[in-house]
Amino acid sequence: MDINYSQEEIKGMNIYKRLCYMRLAFQKKNIKRSGFNKYANYKYYELKDIAPTINALLLKYNLMTLINFTNEKAVLTMFDYDNHEEKIVFESPMPRFEKTDSTGMQMLGAVETYQRRYLYILAFDIVECDFIEWHNAMPITKAQLNFIKQSNSENIKIYLQKLGVGDIKDLSWTQAEQIIKKLKG
Repeated sequence: MDINYSQEEIKGMNIYKRLCYMRLAFQKKNIKRSGFNKYANYKYYELKDIAPTINALLLKYNLMTLINFTNEKAVLTMFDYDNHEEKIVFESPMPRFEKTDSTGMQMLGAVETYQRRYLYILAFDIVECDFIEWHNAMPITKAQLNFIKQSNSENIKIYLQKLGVGDIKDLSWTQAEQIIKKLKG
């Protein structure tokens, strides 16, 4: 599929069609992930990886994004900069955190940076590591194993049977978290 259009052809497209072409163009860029989570051993997109390409595509397709934050949500509004009435809105709930000390501003900055990244991932349909699948595949950690062993609960065998697991060491991260939650109950 050809995605090279003249400015006249682009201006004749509605915003939804332009977004589809931008998503396709982004996927064809084959952008490398520079972020690395050493604990879970996976790479992820940082804002610096995706923002330059997104900004270039927005400019090419005569679009602009603005991101706003409230206490309840983060909002990315994509609009045609020649016709502000034509727009698409993407929203994400804001997490709650306490701003009790000098790190409150740093936490706010971190949350807003994450939200910007996630809003772009949503808007441009960027595929990332599936956190839930990753946790289901991740084996039990030493900390989880120690907590379960130290609990000395008689119910552990019952929990293992319900999960279809023969030994504590064979639990996944997610299964271990389920048992820990019940033990803390």
